[in-house]
Amino acid sequence: MVRLLAGLAMALWLSACTPPELRGAQLHVEPSYIFALGVHQDDVMAMLGWPNEGPRFDRLTQTTQLVYTYPFPAIQAETQFPNGVTRSEMVDRILLSFDRKGLLVKMASHTDRWYPSFSDLPVQRVTVLPRVIHPSGEITAPKPAPPGPPAKQN
Repeated sequence: MVRLLAGLAMALWLSACTPPELRGAQLHVEPSYIFALGVHQDDVMAMLGWPNEGPRFDRLTQTTQLVYTYPFPAIQAETQFPNGVTRSEMVDRILLSFDRKGLLVKMASHTDRWYPSFSDLPVQRVTVLPRVIHPSGEITAPKPAPPGPPAKQN
């Protein structure tokens, strides 16, 4: 009986030590995904969900366009130049263009305002970083865990 009461007291004490913003919160962490040209549209939508804009068919390029946006730079866009240099940039928006077969043929993070099928800088590979989805629907970047006790050294 004493062990049971001690266990209940310990559980109550530990629950009081939990930060108020984390008490009872059901956070969902979306994992990181990497896409390159040639991936299928169904695979992208299965991993990232429904896009913020689109699907929209562009008559000029005969492609279907999906636009994913996040409230913070959650996408690492990589551009590879012919001279071997790779440019990497953190962006909050990516436009994906798929051909009639559903294969990814073009990606861009910066597009023309009036003609989104024209991009200033094409992207060959994107990495969508992990995101935390709160019960309210808000999407934020994951925060690092608080530092633990220092490791004992012998």
